[in-house]
Amino acid sequence: MNRRKFFSLGGAAVLAGGLKKAPAEKAQDSFTPNTVKRDRPNILLLMADQWRMDCLGAYGNTHIKTPHLDRLAREGYLFKAAYSSTPTCTPARSALLTGLSPWSHGMLGMTSMATHPYPVEKPQALARAGYYASVVGKNHYYPMRNGHGYHQMSVDEHCSYWFDKQGPQTEGSWEERCDYEAWFWSQMPDKDPHATGLSWNDHRGAPFVYPEELHPTHWTGETAVRFLKGYERPEPFFLKVSFIRPHSPYDAPERFFKMYEAVSLPGAQVGA
Repeated sequence: MNRRKFFSLGGAAVLAGGLKKAPAEKAQDSFTPNTVKRDRPNILLLMADQWRMDCLGAYGNTHIKTPHLDRLAREGYLFKAAYSSTPTCTPARSALLTGLSPWSHGMLGMTSMATHPYPVEKPQALARAGYYASVVGKNHYYPMRNGHGYHQMSVDEHCSYWFDKQGPQTEGSWEERCDYEAWFWSQMPDKDPHATGLSWNDHRGAPFVYPEELHPTHWTGETAVRFLKGYERPEPFFLKVSFIRPHSPYDAPERFFKMYEAVSLPGAQVGA
């Protein structure tokens, strides 16, 4: 199956971030999962958090470099009139989980998400349909390990920063390390993964203080690639790869800050 047919089956060009570009001639081989024959296609859902449409080259932005996303748009489907039923984080993620609008799933504001089961939930429905459901990155479910049908979860929730700075939460969910943080401490046990000093909802920006390979975006991408390369189960997979960035903290590796140092960027657009 080639890339165009794969994305045609999904019906959309979706968003993802990547820190390092693989050579074009090796891209196909590098991301071929395996040769197990299945009766239905695998499903790969790539998503990023808070990515404005007008910040993508595929939608006409000539100032910001987004080559990988532009390639997904070019080789798949590019929707020019698609809208979220809500611009708010947890209600929008609840809509993605349930297929319902905020008035139907009950999440009308920024509150603890998915604390109770819904009659129909995407990972559970796919699991019942014979898919192996897995997620890498951000769910924003509460509690964090409340999987709602996922067979496998490798999550990055920026949780220890919240717990360390704000204190224990009511249900204690944030006391648990997320998988990215556990991996980071396996690499640098005496360091703080959030040493940049930016909070999960900060308006400031600063370069990531560690080598790029330790950045959570890199971890999310590499964890997803390992899943794709190593998947050998007989059932088809559903894999959601959910990058926290470009949601704050705005802590991209330093080379991305330098990329725009001498570039004249247009001013911010302000609504009337």
